[in-house]
Amino acid sequence: MLTKFKSFKCFYTVLLIFICIPDLYSQDITNMHFEQEGKKVNIYYDITGAKSGQKFDIKVYCSEDGGRTWSNPLRSVTGTVGKNQTAGYDKKITWDVLTDREKLTGDVKFQVRAIVAGGFEGSSGIFSDSRDGKIYKWVRIDTQVWMTENLNYFTSSGSWCYDNKSSNREKYGRLYNLKTAKKVCPTGWHLPNDAEWTQFTNYLGGKSVAGGKLKETGTTHWNSPNTGATNESGFTALPGGYRNRSGSFTSIGGYGYWWSSTEHSSSNALYRRLSYDHSDVYRDDYDKEDGFSVRCVRDN
Repeated sequence: MLTKFKSFKCFYTVLLIFICIPDLYSQDITNMHFEQEGKKVNIYYDITGAKSGQKFDIKVYCSEDGGRTWSNPLRSVTGTVGKNQTAGYDKKITWDVLTDREKLTGDVKFQVRAIVAGGFEGSSGIFSDSRDGKIYKWVRIDTQVWMTENLNYFTSSGSWCYDNKSSNREKYGRLYNLKTAKKVCPTGWHLPNDAEWTQFTNYLGGKSVAGGKLKETGTTHWNSPNTGATNESGFTALPGGYRNRSGSFTSIGGYGYWWSSTEHSSSNALYRRLSYDHSDVYRDDYDKEDGFSVRCVRDN
């Protein structure tokens, strides 16, 4: 599925590739191909492997740097795209390119993504943040539904990439001060309060052992020895470190810090910390202006 394509206005030659990421989904996007029709592109695909009666939210994304970064969902699209689409063959999406872009340049790639509609039944799954199209995994733990990735939603103030490097943002998510953390979760989700963290920890056997059940296994991201890490909860906690109010970053690889929404004083709020050399969940309070990771929990 490799071809040459000229942009409609400026006649730059670019490489167009369609890709899918079926490992994240219970269904597959297959048989993807396209054709140019004047100033539009027709995209064809199949949805296979779906359960009977399932419906999907279909979105299309474009990258002009070989897949390193992706656009927000393409807007000027028609056909079998958007909400409540069903599985099947010979699906067609038409993109009116010049309505969205003046030109296409570089190493251009596309993704078609299918998210299960209504999607929070069962023990785990994925969802799309409607604000920027990012995909997050979730897991059900006891009666709660938690994101299993640190939030990575851009805000113009109150959030940072560790060491101001985008590569850290992609691995560990962004760091947020408390004011921003309280309002940054996607619609239908919220920053967990102290009681929700405690319920979560108690269900996993109490604070002395729950940390190991929350941490990603191995030492790809955690420093050695990553004591007690089993990730049996599916939470996949990562050591994103933190940013202090003076602007310094520290502890990546060794510690992960997550805000709760519960304030301890006018200047401090409660948080949870996991470490590379312990299997416990540490609870304390810290300066609201510091940057910690955010995990959102689903609204009841």
